[in-house]
Amino acid sequence: MRVVMVSRRMAKFFLRLRQNNEPREVAPTRDSEYLIFDTLEAARIAAMRHARDLLSLGLARGRIDLARRFDIDDDRGCPVASIKFVEAVDLRL
Repeated sequence: MRVVMVSRRMAKFFLRLRQNNEPREVAPTRDSEYLIFDTLEAARIAAMRHARDLLSLGLARGRIDLARRFDIDDDRGCPVASIKFVEAVDLRL
């Protein structure tokens, strides 16, 4: 009987803060620290939470920048999702 070992590797994602119209990062995070999640959905929830945190800081300063987004990349550097700040809140006038 042959035994085959299968390693389950946890998905690894990192967030990059970007301006919507800029190809470069506002604040690079890849080299400093990976954020590790079991699922892409968990990474999306974290991006949404971080977007709301940054928006609340901006509100305290009197300026909200809705032209930002978090790109979610996998551990190979491939983009897998994007969370726009404007999608992180329910805006009503």
